[in-house]
Order: sequence, then C-alpha cells, then structure tokens
Amino acid sequence: MSIKIRPAVAGDCPILIDMVRALAVHHGFEESFFATPADYERFLADPHALNGALIAEWNGAPAGCATWQRAYQTFLGRETL
Repeated sequence: MSIKIRPAVAGDCPILIDMVRALAVHHGFEESFFATPADYERFLADPHALNGALIAEWNGAPAGCATWQRAYQTFLGRETL
C-alpha cells in the first residue's frame, strides 16, 4: 500500500468537485455548493495565480485533496495564501 501526493491537473477537476462537495455535505452546506468542474478548470488554469490544488492517491485511487488560493490580508497590507 502506498500514498502519493501530486499537483492537481486539468483532468482532476471532477475528482476535486466530488471531494469538495462531500466536504460541503459533511458540514451541512450542500445547498450552498454550486461549483462545477469548469469552475475548477479555470481555477487551475492560470500558471501565475496564487492558487492550486494537490491530490492524494492511496494505491492509485483518489483519497484526498488540498486547495489554496490568494487572499488579501488587510492587517498585513499584502496578498497571502
């Protein structure tokens, strides 16, 4: 058994959507979830953006994900992740 963590690529967007939707359901926010795979394609498409995602695979099957995006920290006066 092995775990692999890799950058998400364009073809992973349906996997990300399924995992993030499951998180929304778990936290009771299913009715607020509107993202589509196309939204995630745009999210990952910009090579200069401060956003991205990782996919964790357990024995070759999707097992988890992590996403990050830019934010503006008003107290710091700059963008952060």
